[in-house]
Amino acid sequence: MLPGILAAFRTRYPGIELKLQIANSALIEQRVRANEVDLGVVGGHALRQGEECLAAGLLDELVLIVPPKHRWAGRREVSPGLLVQERMLMQPSR
Repeated sequence: MLPGILAAFRTRYPGIELKLQIANSALIEQRVRANEVDLGVVGGHALRQGEECLAAGLLDELVLIVPPKHRWAGRREVSPGLLVQERMLMQPSR
């Protein structure tokens, strides 16, 4: 979704320089608070006093990845009750 949004922005505002930096949520929040960047996009955010978080209309989808021979391979859905029984590798939330 982001490439299309950035392309439309560049077309509408050709004189504005855009730079995309990818980092974890904590670093993005730190850079916004330090006025190092004008805008940050993060998955989860705990607001501090005086901060405002705007929903951008983007839906985040979580995808479960398992090995091809795993008993869940090929399933479209897995219940939360089954997830707690498995070992998982996840990106930290903060």
